[in-house]
Amino acid sequence: MAEKTFEDLLKSFLEKPDEFKMMIEDQTYSLNYNSPWIKLMALPSSILAGFYVYPSKLELDFSDRHSTQFHWYRGKMPSSNREEQIEWEEIGTGFSFVTRSEDIGYKIKLKALPTSADGKRVGPVVEAIAKNEVEAGPGYCPFECRHLFTEERLEGDKFRVCSYNILADYYADTEDGRTKLFNYCPQYAIDIDYRKQLMIKELVGYNADIFCLQEVDFKVFDFDLIPFLGEQCSMHGVHNKKGTTPEGLVTFFRTDR
Repeated sequence: MAEKTFEDLLKSFLEKPDEFKMMIEDQTYSLNYNSPWIKLMALPSSILAGFYVYPSKLELDFSDRHSTQFHWYRGKMPSSNREEQIEWEEIGTGFSFVTRSEDIGYKIKLKALPTSADGKRVGPVVEAIAKNEVEAGPGYCPFECRHLFTEERLEGDKFRVCSYNILADYYADTEDGRTKLFNYCPQYAIDIDYRKQLMIKELVGYNADIFCLQEVDFKVFDFDLIPFLGEQCSMHGVHNKKGTTPEGLVTFFRTDR
C-alpha cells in the first residue's frame, strides 16, 4: 500500500475530522475542527419591561442564530454589589425574550451555546450580563391604539403597507442631533438602544405585508430588523444604501404573498 502523502492526510482530515487524534508524548488529544464559536455577544444598555430584549451585538463563526441555543436569566444585585454573587433564575429561551413587569429591578443575563447547523458540534458557552437593570416601560404608547386596527394579517387581494422613517442613529447620536435637532428629547429617549425597543414592537404589531423604511442604519438592519421582520415575520428585506452614508432605504415584503 502506497504511503499517504500530506495532501491525502489533509483531505481525510477535512472529510472526517472526528476520526483524527493528536498525540503529544503519551497524551492523546481530540481535534476540534471549525468549532462553533461566539466572537462577540452583548446586551443593550436599555431594557424595558414589556418589550423585546435580544443581543445588541452577536458575531458567530461556524454557527448562526437558528442553531445557537439561548437561555435567559434574571437576578437581583446583592448588597455587596458584586455580579459574581448574583443568584440567577432562568426565565426564558430563544434568541429574544419579552421582559415582564415582575422583571423590573432585576439584572438580565444571556447564556449562549453555539451549535453547528447539523447539531453535531457545539462550542464553548458564552455569557453576557446587561449593564443596567430592567426598567419600567414608557407607559401607554400611541402605536398601541393603532395596533387595535392591525391585529390580524390581511388575506386574499388585500394587503397592508407601512411606511416609516425610523431616524438613523447616524444623525441622532451627534452633537448637533443632541443639542439642536432633537434637543427637546431627553438623552435616554434618543439613544438607539432605547428607541429600537419601541420601534421593533411597533413595526411587528402592524402585521404589514410590505414595509418601506427610511433612515435605516446598516447595524439596525442586520441586528434588529432581519431577526424580527426578516425571520420572525417571514419577510425578505433589501437595504439600499443612500449615497456615502451608513444608512439608507429598506423594503421588507412577505415571501408567502
